[in-house]
Amino acid sequence: MATGVALRSGAPRRAPRRGLVPLRSGAVTLGALLAGCAPIAAPRAPASKPEVAPAPAPVAVAEALTHPDAKAEPPAAPPSLAVGLYRCDLQRSVAVRWIAPDLGSIVLDWLGQDHSLRSTPTSSGALRYEDPKSGLTWLVISGKSMLLDSRRGRQLANECRP
Repeated sequence: MATGVALRSGAPRRAPRRGLVPLRSGAVTLGALLAGCAPIAAPRAPASKPEVAPAPAPVAVAEALTHPDAKAEPPAAPPSLAVGLYRCDLQRSVAVRWIAPDLGSIVLDWLGQDHSLRSTPTSSGALRYEDPKSGLTWLVISGKSMLLDSRRGRQLANECRP
């Protein structure tokens, strides 16, 4: 190694740049540097139960609900389904021809063909009817309905109202 020979032979060394300290062999290892960077743990306090504040009295909440000046909004109406013609956006229309008394199935007319759709449970409370054979899904939300093609993942009719 030419550099090792040059240093041993008494060649002049370059002065280190200001703020940097040259490392000497074996002086500092990476593990020692990382250990010095670890946060110092604070001494632990003896374990004791924290003080729990008492819960506010539920009377104040009940009074706010029954106060005559409080304006409570009525809950949203559940979606309804009616037999008839539904007019939709983009000048499309869907006809609901028949509804089972238990709302378990409907017959829907789309593009001149009748489709029998079965009810599917939902967690949101919306009415959902599906026909696995054709891929049609009729979704009824309060205030509007929509017809979806679940096979292609697109809307066929939106904002449908009776």
